[in-house]
Formats: sequence, C-alpha cells, structure tokens
Amino acid sequence: MKQRGISIEDVEEAVRYSDKTERDKIDEELVHFIKRLHSRYLRVIAKVSGDDMIIVSAFYDRRLKRG
Repeated sequence: MKQRGISIEDVEEAVRYSDKTERDKIDEELVHFIKRLHSRYLRVIAKVSGDDMIIVSAFYDRRLKRG
C-alpha cells in the first residue's frame, strides 16, 4: 500500500463506508469494497470469513471512471 500511496486510514474508510461492494467472480469469500477518494476510486479486496477480515489488496482502480 505504501508503494501505491494508499494510507491505512483510506483503506479503513473504503471498507467502513464503501460506495459499492461486489462479490469476487471466482472466490466467494472475497469482497471488493469501492470508495471514491481524492478524485479516484479506491478498490479494497478483502477475504471475509465470519467476523474476520483479511485485506488482500488495495489499489486505485483505473477501470472505473474518474470524476
């Protein structure tokens, strides 16, 4: 995340207050949290199992339209 310029606070905000969530097309335990931050869309992918959550990846998604 540090290499991509993504703070832990931004990841937490995306997970807690996501604009949109999507289930992964391949792994049903993965959830994609999408949040517009800093004029870009942050996508956080997490593995969710019961009350546990592990962040797998976080990146600014260029495929989503900038505003």
